[in-house]
Amino acid sequence: MHPDWTDRAAEAVGQLRVAAGRYPDDAELDALIAELMLRSAEFRRIWDSGEVVMCASGSKRLRHPRTGILTLDFESLHVPAAPGEPGLVHVFGAEEGTEEAAALADLATSPNS
Repeated sequence: MHPDWTDRAAEAVGQLRVAAGRYPDDAELDALIAELMLRSAEFRRIWDSGEVVMCASGSKRLRHPRTGILTLDFESLHVPAAPGEPGLVHVFGAEEGTEEAAALADLATSPNS
């Protein structure tokens, strides 16, 4: 799904680190991190770097099964959340008139996108 895997993986792990700090008593989150540490040397390397990602913005390339690779603008924000809620919002968009905007419009109006 992510052609730019290395950058996206570091970003995701940094956001997971924020969640771990925000919810220190979350047993399921602790179990997920423990499993990732056990199964993935890449995860351990990124986790051990200590990077924290509170907000991110820019562009991401995503591979969609119907439209192929889309380059979309994004904002990722941590927001106040109720217990058990993730508190992470990802907003994706595309500049009007671009192929990506047309693909998003098509996906939004098509069943089973």
